[in-house]
Amino acid sequence: MLQAKDACYVLVRTSTEGFDLYQRLVDAGVPARVAPAPHGMQACCGTSVLL
Repeated sequence: MLQAKDACYVLVRTSTEGFDLYQRLVDAGVPARVAPAPHGMQACCGTSVLL
């Protein structure tokens, strides 16, 4: 079970994909924000969605 301080990063392929995912989550009432990808994750565009 996630605690209030826990965070999950969703890595995306493109920033467009990231912003689309972010908007869909917000529209669904899920608290989310766009954030830089965690250090060391170079398999994506540098953007992630933080839940």
